Amino acid sequence: MVPSREVEKSDFGNFPTDMVMLVSIIKESDTKYRLTGINILNHSAESPYYTPNDPEMARIGGRKGTAPDQVGNEDFTEFYGTSIGRQPSQYKGKVVGYIIHASCWVLFNQVEGLKLKEAKLAKLVQVCRKHWRKNTMWRLYDNNLRISSRSSNIPLEVAILIAEWVCPIKHTLSDIKNTGNMLLVFGWNLPDWFWQRRLDEGLFIELDKLKKEMSPVGWQLRLNLMCLVVGRTEFRSSSGLASRERVLKSILALEKPYLTLESAKEKALIEKGKKNESQ
Repeated sequence: MVPSREVEKSDFGNFPTDMVMLVSIIKESDTKYRLTGINILNHSAESPYYTPNDPEMARIGGRKGTAPDQVGNEDFTEFYGTSIGRQPSQYKGKVVGYIIHASCWVLFNQVEGLKLKEAKLAKLVQVCRKHWRKNTMWRLYDNNLRISSRSSNIPLEVAILIAEWVCPIKHTLSDIKNTGNMLLVFGWNLPDWFWQRRLDEGLFIELDKLKKEMSPVGWQLRLNLMCLVVGRTEFRSSSGLASRERVLKSILALEKPYLTLESAKEKALIEKGKKNESQ
C-alpha cells in the first residue's frame, strides 16, 4: 500500500495492457456514497471486487486474481461493480459500487469546482444517472473494466450541466478560473447561449467585428472579459468600463426614438411627394 497521490503522479510506462487502475464510489444508501482508494484489477476479473477503504491510499502490488490477501481484510471493501443506471436485481442486499478509471478521476481534481467531497458524491451520481440512463452511447458498460473508445465524447448536455455547476450565472473570479481549467482539460465547446447568459457581450463592441467576420469568439477571450466585469463592486471601481456601460446604455436608449423619428420623417417625405405628384 502506498499513498494514492504518489500513484497519480507516477508514469507507469510498462503497465500491463490487461490491467487497469481504478477508484470506486461505494453506495452505502440512496443518499450516501463514499470514495475509495486505488486498486489494480484485471479487465477479465469478475465481481466481487476489492478496493482500499482509504481514498488516500493505493494498492499497486500483491497477489493476482481475486487477491485473497484482501478477502476479509478490514482495510478493504468487497463490492459488486454495476452501471450507474438502475441497480441489477441480483445485487439486492449486496454492496455495490461504480468503477472509475483512476486517471479519469485525477482529471476531476485538476478543476477546483469539481473537487468532489463525499457530501457531493450523491449529487454527482444523481446527475450522471439522470443523463446517462437515456444516452446509450455514453452508458457504462456491463463489463465495468472494459476500456471505452478514445473517440467517445461526453454528451453535450452533460458537459453543459457540469459547466453550469462550475460557473453559475452569478459567478465569482474563482468560478471563472475553474471554468478555464475545466475547458483546458476536457476541450469542450460550449454553446453561445451559455456565455451570453454570463457575459453582456453588448458591452464589448469589439466582438461585433469578430462576429461579422464569422470568426469564432474563443472561450479564452470570453473568460478574460468575464474577469473584467465579474464583481459589480470591482466593476464600478473601473472608471473605463463603468463609463462605457453608462454611455452604451444612453446610446441604446436613444436608438429606438431615433429610428422612430427617422421613420416618421421618411413617411412625411413620401406623403409630400405623393401630394406634389397629384398636383
